[in-house]
Amino acid sequence: MKRKKKKRRIIIIAVLLIPILFAVFFVFISTPMIKKYCSAKVEAVTMKAINNSIISVFTEEVSYTDFVTVVYNEQNKITAINAKTAKINLLARQIASVTEKSVESLGEDGIDVPFGAFSGIDMFSGYGIPVNFRFIPVSAVNCDFVSDFKSVGVNQTLHKIYMNIYVDLQIVLPANIDKIRVSSQILVSENVLIGDIPQTYLVAEEKGDMLNLIP
Repeated sequence: MKRKKKKRRIIIIAVLLIPILFAVFFVFISTPMIKKYCSAKVEAVTMKAINNSIISVFTEEVSYTDFVTVVYNEQNKITAINAKTAKINLLARQIASVTEKSVESLGEDGIDVPFGAFSGIDMFSGYGIPVNFRFIPVSAVNCDFVSDFKSVGVNQTLHKIYMNIYVDLQIVLPANIDKIRVSSQILVSENVLIGDIPQTYLVAEEKGDMLNLIP
């Protein structure tokens, strides 16, 4: 009789412990591996979406003068470099809009994670049936511009204009929701300026936000 009760207790304890141990294993062993795998795949597909968006927007070749106007004085010296704010803002909005739509479409399809990733072991993470996870944009895609000046010779300055693209995403995991930011920087245009560069490099043609185009 006592043996039966003892055996029953052991079975009850085992039944209670198994789901607890499984939960602990999943949270502390499986989840970090799944998070790592998902983050890498989401970043890869998002970067692809950004690159495709850039290709679709830049259908025509752009030049340095599309974004800035270099102002010279009577002595042919540079007095200002005016940012064409309207053109810059338009390009940023186009890139952001196309990228956001592309990411949303990819997010609906989700990403497949091999079942082996649930083991928490790197060598098994690429094997097994696929388990699908969704990812969604947290907010609108953000773009800003950065201006960089570098001396390349006597009275010669290389001016580069970069666009930074930021995409904030949420990955819906079984145990939690993971937030990641994917960013990319592209060279929009560059030009070698001849002459002394003034202290104030860029002056907006219109008052307002210059999208960080001041170095």
